Amino acid sequence: MSNFESIIAPLTPKAVSYARKCADAQPLKLRERTFRKALAVYGVHYYLLYEYEIESDPEKHYLDLPNIGEVATLLLPDIDREIECCLAEQGDEGEIFSISAIGIQSRIAHVAVRVTDDYTQVEILGFVPAFDLSDLPDQVNTSELQEITKLPDQIEAVQKLWDWYYSDDSLATQLRQIAAIEYEDSPADEIPAQLLRIEQQKRPAQKGFAVKSLLAHVTSASTKEISLRVRSVLSPDAEAISESELDLGRFADDLVNKIQQVLCN
Repeated sequence: MSNFESIIAPLTPKAVSYARKCADAQPLKLRERTFRKALAVYGVHYYLLYEYEIESDPEKHYLDLPNIGEVATLLLPDIDREIECCLAEQGDEGEIFSISAIGIQSRIAHVAVRVTDDYTQVEILGFVPAFDLSDLPDQVNTSELQEITKLPDQIEAVQKLWDWYYSDDSLATQLRQIAAIEYEDSPADEIPAQLLRIEQQKRPAQKGFAVKSLLAHVTSASTKEISLRVRSVLSPDAEAISESELDLGRFADDLVNKIQQVLCN
């Protein structure tokens, strides 16, 4: 169990009605779980709106999801990212919740929620920052949760990085150029949320490696190809390319420092 208090959020008649609508659209075996997940979404929406005035859309795309019984997300339209709302359940080793891999590149956090049996309120237990597919666990124990009152700070940090990434800052412009890709369904919009994951690494070497991993992910390029791309952006008139890996290292260091500056402002 976590050593902090959970948050109780009421469920309005509108929330219950919408959850029933979601559930009724599903096969019989999925209806109860779908109903509870939709209520979890509304509970988290209520908490963020009335405690912190953070706008979210609890109904955006939800009915259209083909895997609605497996994943329930809350859209934050200002940053076009999602929070996954996960049902906490009793397991063999304590209370656990599962995280879906579906659309995980759009997530900034996963929130664990209990729904009361009378469907009048939800208990928001806490959250964990977003995972990616490379480190996605099958299940998470609720003892690993962070206090839900810290979630607005996570959202604000992503908002800051989102605003910076799309600004005319010279380093942001270079990052967009380096990360530019030409195929559809580009993951480039994942970058602001992933920048926060870089800052959350504990050691400087881990942060530099995380920058290179991020660029490899969004460009689907090898380290050598990324190094050449960095050099072409930073020094477009340079003829020699022998120092391209040094340029990548310097760029990674500059980006790590810039992330810290952005988050401190």
